[in-house]
Amino acid sequence: MIYLDSEGYPVNVTKDGMDSSVREGILQITQPEIWKKVKDPDNYERNGFLMRHPLQDTASNERNNTRDNMLPMIAALFARDEVAALRRVFWRVVKRGCFSQSFERDVRGSGKKLYPHKFYKDSWSTITLKHDTITVPLWKHLSPHSKIVKRWIDWADPFMPGHMAMLIRATQYKWLYPLMLPGLLWLWVSFLFMKQNSQKDTELNQLFCQCYVLGPYWLRKIKTLPDWELSFRNYWGKRKESEYADYIIEYLKKL
Repeated sequence: MIYLDSEGYPVNVTKDGMDSSVREGILQITQPEIWKKVKDPDNYERNGFLMRHPLQDTASNERNNTRDNMLPMIAALFARDEVAALRRVFWRVVKRGCFSQSFERDVRGSGKKLYPHKFYKDSWSTITLKHDTITVPLWKHLSPHSKIVKRWIDWADPFMPGHMAMLIRATQYKWLYPLMLPGLLWLWVSFLFMKQNSQKDTELNQLFCQCYVLGPYWLRKIKTLPDWELSFRNYWGKRKESEYADYIIEYLKKL
């Protein structure tokens, strides 16, 4: 089932929008004639920053968007030919040293650290600690299941060469196309390794969106991976949203 919130954005069964951009990307690719009448993906972009969900408080934090959420939204904008927005995103990524926007955890101000640190973690909030003292007000109210987690190092996700190749292609900056070559080689080698093992427990949503931007040749390579269909069905079936798997598999089988 495709779950929508009151504003028409794709969410999960509990109306949580932390992965709305992933769902938006898949729908814009596989159901363009239907979905473009529902929501315009440029609502997810603000001055080069991408949001997980345009309206929900935590999901709209521009410093809490992972690479796994950014890649499908880049594909969504590409599907809608939002070149200006994609170029703004590109330069933001470059200025960040080719990192994603995930410099914070769920609570605004709960920054990640490049050195050992602790933080409270539960299903609603993550609050960074400094010398075992909470540095963010507890207005989020920790649940009884909250626990302190220690990380030796934690930072935003890097955009690897294959991801940068996708982003360059999406911008349509033809003068940068030669810089895609290392990324395409990286992706080609990645496929070689992935072919060696079943992908049934691997999330392939981001790879699907990445290959969509890069072109049909790369999309066809997904069909060479062991258990590629099962991967999509397992991921979306567990979330009771099997329609997303149906859309992706149908799209790929037509190629």
